[in-house]
Amino acid sequence: MEINYYSVITKGTWTVMSIGNLLPASQRLFVALRVPEPIGCALQNECKHYKIDIPFSKWTYSKDYHITLQFLGDTESSKIHALCEALHRVASELKPFMLEMGIWDIFGVPEAPRVLYKTVAGDLARLECLQHKIVESTVELQFNKEARKYRPHITVARKYTGKNPFQRDLLISSSVAENLPWYVSEFVLFTTHIGAKPMYEVVEAFPIMN
Repeated sequence: MEINYYSVITKGTWTVMSIGNLLPASQRLFVALRVPEPIGCALQNECKHYKIDIPFSKWTYSKDYHITLQFLGDTESSKIHALCEALHRVASELKPFMLEMGIWDIFGVPEAPRVLYKTVAGDLARLECLQHKIVESTVELQFNKEARKYRPHITVARKYTGKNPFQRDLLISSSVAENLPWYVSEFVLFTTHIGAKPMYEVVEAFPIMN
């Protein structure tokens, strides 16, 4: 489901849409690329084989797989219109490109990683150009720029809970998902619903048309 939050008026702790619906005064937002459903399903099926031997506290739901471009954080709903306009301008300046799944990797202590993820391969130069343009356009709207170097990835699981040290060798270096490249022709603005499945909902999609 995609929702459109244009024509909003802030009123107290809620935002009133012109058609009468209520929105929270702020939402937790980020800009991302969606992982196509066939690739997400292939990756989820692969993860089923690892869950017993490689225990993590939380495994990502297949429909929530994504590549973050910029985390925006809690944002006033009244600012979403200007944000979407800026992102549409970015999309109009770019051309579609190809990506594919990379290898397994981790963030955190090697013996007890906090994040298990898949790297991203393909046309990384265009991906980084897209990410840079998005960041620059949102900085102009007073959003914060991430200080760390951009590392595109797909989060698969969080917080290793095994009693024994994490063993990277248990992860097969290749997978079905890695052999399924996809064509990137849009990016999206997500809002977050903590605890829901799926947890991320599209606020607006931005087609890359050039």
